[in-house]
Amino acid sequence: ARYRRLDALKVGSLGPPAALFFGAAIATSNARLRLSNGSTIRSISALRSSPSPNKAEKEASDADRAALLGALASNQHVLFSALDALSYASVALSADREVVLAA
Repeated sequence: ARYRRLDALKVGSLGPPAALFFGAAIATSNARLRLSNGSTIRSISALRSSPSPNKAEKEASDADRAALLGALASNQHVLFSALDALSYASVALSADREVVLAA
């Protein structure tokens, strides 16, 4: 709950699984999220409410994509189904999926 009240947050060096959890926790916030490259900033409320949200760039890290997923999945203007969400996050979590399968 503390993170949802902050104005500015950053992905920093979070791994994809932690970023996915973090993104879900802040999906309802009005914060600005600085992506892992240190220069790109996304507005969580804009991702959640814009008819055409500005998603992560192609060069965004896996953690960046995972952190943005919660807000994108909450967007009522964009048909962002569960399958779309899995597709969007699959690259971000592919390395960790191999670890889970090996266990």
